[in-house]
Parts: sequence; C-alpha cells; structure tokens
Amino acid sequence: MQTGAECLYVHSEVSSEADIKALVEKTIATYGKLDCAFNNAAIMSPFKPLHEQSIEDFDEIMSINVRGLFLCMKYEI
Repeated sequence: MQTGAECLYVHSEVSSEADIKALVEKTIATYGKLDCAFNNAAIMSPFKPLHEQSIEDFDEIMSINVRGLFLCMKYEI
C-alpha cells in the first residue's frame, strides 16, 4: 500500500554524540527543519537481583536510557 509518505533512515547509535548530531543535521539538510521528535530508545536492566548486576550493565542502561535522551534533545533543540 502506498501512502505518498516520505521517510529518511539514518543509522545511529543513540549514545553516540557524533551519530545524534549527524542524524539531526541530516534531517534538517533533507527537510529544512525539525518540527517534532519522538525519542523512544531504551533498554531494560537484566532480569536478576540488583546486587548481582554489574557496573557494565548499569553503564549500558544509563548510556542508552539517559545519555541517549539527553543527546537527542540537545541537538533537536
């Protein structure tokens, strides 16, 4: 089914500042502006007790769920 809609795909790692900056720049270069954004990247913590989780688990969660949101909003604004 064709709807006449247009989309743009830019492969990005949400925790990478360079990727997010490039994503927003590509969007603006393609469409001339950014009207809105839906920041919806997140991961769940491992399903095990907190005291059994590693610092690497914590860092990965914070990198994607917090840093990623911060970076997206920083460059979108």
